[in-house]
Amino acid sequence: WGLSAQPIGMVNRRPARDYADWGTQVHEERTKLSRVNLSARVELDEATRRAAITVSAIGTDGTVDGKLQLWLTEDSITSGQRMPDGTWNAEYLHNHVFRDAVNGAWGTDFSIAEGETKDETFTYTIPGDKDWKPGQMHVVAFVYTDKGVEQVCTVPLVSAPDEE
Repeated sequence: WGLSAQPIGMVNRRPARDYADWGTQVHEERTKLSRVNLSARVELDEATRRAAITVSAIGTDGTVDGKLQLWLTEDSITSGQRMPDGTWNAEYLHNHVFRDAVNGAWGTDFSIAEGETKDETFTYTIPGDKDWKPGQMHVVAFVYTDKGVEQVCTVPLVSAPDEE
């Protein structure tokens, strides 16, 4: 891709050469109309750490043939971080830390036509040998094709009391 300097990034699976322009590129992607609308809900059995994750989709424009991907992320993880000035911050607060892919590294096949609705349900058990905190975790669901990400939604793994 001709990228030879740090930091290196991608916006919607395309090289983002100048980090100073990342915000503009993200904004441009966010203003595009999606061909599918997604929502998700999670039911977590806290005793077994087993989550039932249901993704609901509505096709809004043409037919989308791609993949549905579910990730688990965690917020509020205190750990070391090298700072831009070269110092070490041992108490840095990390957010949106990728923990696992619920439905495999590449997701599962997904197709939806305009006007069609569908629900897909997946189960995932948070490993007991991990120090992951379900109350700080989110499910990130997205549909992608070879042209990029079509739609993303994020939901907490554990609902706040007023969200139930």
